[in-house]
Amino acid sequence: MPCTFDVTGFFDQEKYADVTVKFGTQERKCHKMILCSKSEYFDDLCGPGKSFAESGQPVVELKEDGEEAVEAMLRWLYTFDYEEHTGATEPRKANTLGFHLDVCVVADKYLLSALKDEAIKRLQTLLEAATEDKLVGFMEHVYYANEALPEAVSHMVDEVRDSRLLALMDNPSFCGMMRNDAELGMTVAQQLKARLGVMGGLVEKRYSKCSCKRVEVDDKIVTGTTYVCGARRCGLQLAVKRCWVERD
Repeated sequence: MPCTFDVTGFFDQEKYADVTVKFGTQERKCHKMILCSKSEYFDDLCGPGKSFAESGQPVVELKEDGEEAVEAMLRWLYTFDYEEHTGATEPRKANTLGFHLDVCVVADKYLLSALKDEAIKRLQTLLEAATEDKLVGFMEHVYYANEALPEAVSHMVDEVRDSRLLALMDNPSFCGMMRNDAELGMTVAQQLKARLGVMGGLVEKRYSKCSCKRVEVDDKIVTGTTYVCGARRCGLQLAVKRCWVERD
């Protein structure tokens, strides 16, 4: 029966540590065997026969990387759970879009494809549940970022965008993006054209529904306009919704 060696308890422990990883204002005690066995980057840096290993340097400095993201990467190398704790002076909530994006960038830089895939997966889950405004803000950051982001991130954002395209068409910020970005506008137009082909047998209906159970359906209802329920003794403001129904 094969013997497995659990290394989860060795994270940031002095015992058997043979290298210190410094990043920003932080540092963690690590083990070359663990770093090199899971990362091609670290194996090329301090694996057997490498100049760093031969020189006996006890410190590795990772510069220009976010502290929380590097902390998460190192924890993942030992535990495969990068969200457990960030170790920053003022820890960011681990379920934020920015945190997972930073982890993805660091994982890509240090050749950890499994960590990158996991971060993208968690990013997608959050984006699918985000408001349209938050989604558009994240899209702007990814599409027009000054730093190089993994191509897989852009592809994932495109998938989420296309899955929520109809709702995004009512978002002023997204419409502004399309006006300023001809390539994005053409991509969206092609997506809408394809969907219209699929929905050729359907027609759009717009409606407002009040908590008093009154429902109004009217093709002339304008999306984005607030209406007032016409039921006696009600008068609540109503939002316009849309649905697709089969042609008569």
